[in-house]
Amino acid sequence: MAQHTGAHPAAPTPDHRAAMAAAQAKVDGLLEALRAAGPLPDLGEALRRLHTSADEIRALVAEPVRLALIGRYSSGKSRLIGTLLGNPALLPSEWDPTTGNVTVLRLRAADVGTAIRSGTQVWFLTEDDLRQCITSMAGSVAAMVRGLAVPGGPDPAALEAADPGDTAALRAFLERAWRLDISPLRTRLAELNRLLGAYENGRDLLGATFVVDDEILREVSAIQRRKDAEESAVLPAIPVRKVRRGDRLTAETAEAVFDLIDHIEITVDVPHGSWGATLLGDGGLIYDFPGAGNNETGLRDRYLARRDLRHVTVSLVAVDASLPHDHAPFQMIEDFYVGGQATQSRRDHGRLACGTKADLLHGDVKWLAQAARPLTSAVLESRAAHLAAVVQQCRRASPGGRAAETLLVSAHYHREPPGGDDYAAAAAVLREDLPSHEELATALAALAEDGGVGRLREVIGRHVTKYGLVLAAEKVGRQVAGAAVAARDIAERLAAADRRKASPQGQLATRELLRLSEKLRTEYTRLQRAVEAEMSDLHRRPYGDGRTLVEITEAAVARMVSDWPEWEPLYASVRGGVVVPEEGGPDLPATTVPFRERFLDAHDELGGVIGAIARDVVAAWRRGQTERMAELRASLARTAADHPELAGPLARLAPYAELPWVADVEPVASDGGGLDPAARFPLRDSYMLPWHADASFTRAETRGAMRHQIHVRRLHRELTAALLDVATDRLADTLRSTAAQIKAELSRRRFPTPAELRSAPPREAAGERRSPYADLIDKLRSFE
Repeated sequence: MAQHTGAHPAAPTPDHRAAMAAAQAKVDGLLEALRAAGPLPDLGEALRRLHTSADEIRALVAEPVRLALIGRYSSGKSRLIGTLLGNPALLPSEWDPTTGNVTVLRLRAADVGTAIRSGTQVWFLTEDDLRQCITSMAGSVAAMVRGLAVPGGPDPAALEAADPGDTAALRAFLERAWRLDISPLRTRLAELNRLLGAYENGRDLLGATFVVDDEILREVSAIQRRKDAEESAVLPAIPVRKVRRGDRLTAETAEAVFDLIDHIEITVDVPHGSWGATLLGDGGLIYDFPGAGNNETGLRDRYLARRDLRHVTVSLVAVDASLPHDHAPFQMIEDFYVGGQATQSRRDHGRLACGTKADLLHGDVKWLAQAARPLTSAVLESRAAHLAAVVQQCRRASPGGRAAETLLVSAHYHREPPGGDDYAAAAAVLREDLPSHEELATALAALAEDGGVGRLREVIGRHVTKYGLVLAAEKVGRQVAGAAVAARDIAERLAAADRRKASPQGQLATRELLRLSEKLRTEYTRLQRAVEAEMSDLHRRPYGDGRTLVEITEAAVARMVSDWPEWEPLYASVRGGVVVPEEGGPDLPATTVPFRERFLDAHDELGGVIGAIARDVVAAWRRGQTERMAELRASLARTAADHPELAGPLARLAPYAELPWVADVEPVASDGGGLDPAARFPLRDSYMLPWHADASFTRAETRGAMRHQIHVRRLHRELTAALLDVATDRLADTLRSTAAQIKAELSRRRFPTPAELRSAPPREAAGERRSPYADLIDKLRSFE
């Protein structure tokens, strides 16, 4: 839990907004010069690309600042948003799961005393989004069915091939799969079935927007508490309640089409000069994502998160202090980074993590304030384990390559946190005995002052400026680079239009050379820019036998855990009615140590599994690039046969169509960030497990004793999930590192310019003739 103290002076923060505005002015100036030049020859695709880059830059400069909150349900996200804006009761919030749909707050500076809601709209999915969402969810169901490989089960290929709008065909598959009677599968089936029911009830609402009042706001934003139907023998029927655009949205109609909602947009008036108005400004957006880990809408929420997170400026991960080891908040992040969005790297993305409900850490803080002196790091981590776990999770959520800031916020944002003196005293102890823990000391001192809200506002503001806008600035930079390529291509076209060729045959050969060069350069540039996205995209999209790489890894891990011999005595104990006692005697060999040993052995075995999967990914990527370049290689061969005089230039182009320098790239092995595998073991050693059916355990005779009955399936699920987290982390890091190595190799090879490929034409005598496009060509060629 040692932390950096930030001894090095901070580098000056670039003014990204000014740089983006300057880039827009440069590109607009180039377009104005083209318009002012009068009639021009046909500039073809190059002019269109220049206009496209200019449009993209204008859109990026006009983009609003977006702040997103991600976390497990009931982690206090909604109340935290309200408190940051100055009104803790701004959004519905309870300790039970509340937020069940994406909520977007659109800020508007106004003459108000505190942040208030001034209007609410409910947006429904469009037809295209709904089809993509159904396809995504159906793919997840099909992958699980394929991984289970139950004899006589339904064919997952039928589900994957079904049209997303054909609810009858989709539901027919769900009914057959339901009869397999597998609980995790039924959870996914029930969710997809509810979405199909909402589609049938609200087909007319696709793309519609409704203005609603506060009463309906709570209905459409709250998680729908459906009766648990997993024990039903048949797929539960969805009540039919048709809702049309002209209907009024009520509590009953909202429930019928709940799963069809895309997001809820709330206009919030904030006081002039307040934190929200100053940092985010008019039009600034705050996203409150549905609580991670919710089984009711989990698959739909993951689809919406993957779609929306790519637009976020800064994201704040809420780490619930009551569940410091929970992985659910990180699922959206991993989906985003590994699911085709790897261009937004961990280093660049302005992501923060904050421990919420920090008042639950008061026991550890009180011990820390009264600890024997001097305090050591080892004692702190062993005696204040809960606090250490929250800090570790916050550090884990921060992007790699950047020192993590420790942020803690009390659950009672609007009141003085309990034990405020203890927080201040604990901060003083850390500063005196452990200066390396200055970040934690600062967080505890902030808790004592105002529940940590003021410091969180300050850090979010700093990250919006320092990190979040970097993404937009880099996107603008990529568009400027594309505009520069288009400008040079336009210059070459203008020069070619004005250049006299020795013969029609020579002109034809030169045009063919330039055409091939431009096409190959475009493909090679695309390859350089897309390699990281393509390699990471393979991590989520269907691969090989139709499963994603994560699902292939999940199946391998599930088989590994299920083969452990320790499960049989546990099942025997459950069948015998054995329960876990409150205390175990020294003669009772009933701890989780055997599972820990199995977990660590499995961690070592994962290296071979990850290596094999990664090698397959790299091999598939190589094959894909080779196939993509096949047509270009054939064109080069035909041109060489038709125009022997171009042998030299074509020989320079050939390697860029064959990519020989990446033929020997091998996967870069990763250990998953160097984390201690023992720290990721999810079970406590003191958790008692009966390894023998004849162990002298108390048997379940009363209702109270039944609460201690062994839940073997839960243990199996926790161990599988923990090991899968390790495996997916290592696989994701391996793919990212390998893609970065390939990209670096490609970037070392500068593509030859048209001037380098062809022989220089004879120059005319000075003063004989000056091109009417000379000044424009110079301007285009000098653009960077």
